[in-house]
Amino acid sequence: MKYTLGKVFLYLSLPLMIILLILDFDFENLTETVLFAVALVGLVSLQRLSIPILTVGWSIFTIGITLDFVDQFIKMPDTVELYLGEPAMIIGLALMVYGFHKLAQNQHL
Repeated sequence: MKYTLGKVFLYLSLPLMIILLILDFDFENLTETVLFAVALVGLVSLQRLSIPILTVGWSIFTIGITLDFVDQFIKMPDTVELYLGEPAMIIGLALMVYGFHKLAQNQHL
């Protein structure tokens, strides 16, 4: 039987999720931590593509994710989250979509 990465992840994560549910774990903190890690790994990986608009968009998105992640540990004013964190994620995501669009045009996809 051939195991793909998705199957291995599913087989390992399901028992872990059941245990965390039994222990009444706060999944919001887990998702913010995973999203923060993925954003940082993506930022490092995108440096190799040398597409400035995509890198700028991902960087702005990562700033928003970082503010959301740090908010788990220290209490920031709601205005910081409302006027810096959320708009940074939205603007960064919009720039990333435009950057991926330019990449697709250059690749003729």
